[in-house]
Amino acid sequence: MKRWIFGIFFLAAGSRGWGAISRVAVESVLNNPDAYDGKAICVQGPAEDVREKTSGRGNPYVLFQVREGRTALKVFSFGRGMIPRQGPVLACGVFFKEKEVNGLTFRNEMTAAYVGSPPPSRTAAIRCSC
Repeated sequence: MKRWIFGIFFLAAGSRGWGAISRVAVESVLNNPDAYDGKAICVQGPAEDVREKTSGRGNPYVLFQVREGRTALKVFSFGRGMIPRQGPVLACGVFFKEKEVNGLTFRNEMTAAYVGSPPPSRTAAIRCSC
């Protein structure tokens, strides 16, 4: 519960103002990356290929994929231990068709500001200023 509350606060505390975002299908994002490029989205599904790492500067981060059917979306997020041990994961953040970081190019990846269990209600509003 604490993670969910923190996630809502973190997502709402940005400088771009409030904006409601909805869950989108992973397949929709990957089939039409131009439509979602730079947009705040949420995806939900089982987390796969979870890799917790530490950057050269000592910052913990996690890489994983959210699976939906036969497709999976790559997700990056700072921190550790936020992926639920059981059940689906909800990842909310900004999708990038292509993003360059320190000379490396990443394609079709989400930078998540919130990662955790989905809210108990499928109709719960998700607010983000990503």
